Amino acid sequence: MLSALTGHLRVYFARRLDATAAEDAVQETLMAIHKSRATYDAAQPLTAWVHGLARYKLVDAYRRHKRHASVPLDDEVFADDDSEARTARRDVGKLLDKLPQARRALLTAVKLDGISIADIAARTGQSESAIKASTP
Repeated sequence: MLSALTGHLRVYFARRLDATAAEDAVQETLMAIHKSRATYDAAQPLTAWVHGLARYKLVDAYRRHKRHASVPLDDEVFADDDSEARTARRDVGKLLDKLPQARRALLTAVKLDGISIADIAARTGQSESAIKASTP
């Protein structure tokens, strides 16, 4: 399974980082997958879980190289394989559909749209602590 993911991860990182940083990010992501495998719930979609780990490693690489960029969730996860990207979007959509509307809107705003917790708290009149407690 890791060997199949490696090719997809290389394409994902190569489009966002220089060659050396991309290969480092691939290796770090594969290690994170290996280390975190006990946390993966087999009842949940694998693509969304892997994409989450890859995004965190991409952000780490940007921080190391002092680069600033946004990484939207609807970004092509595995750009060379549209079926993988569609599957990831579908999986995330299915999971979000299971949530109550208020929680789904909050989670989407914070995790997918990148709106800060402070901004959401100001807009809704809730405390930042309440917002944090509502978003995993």
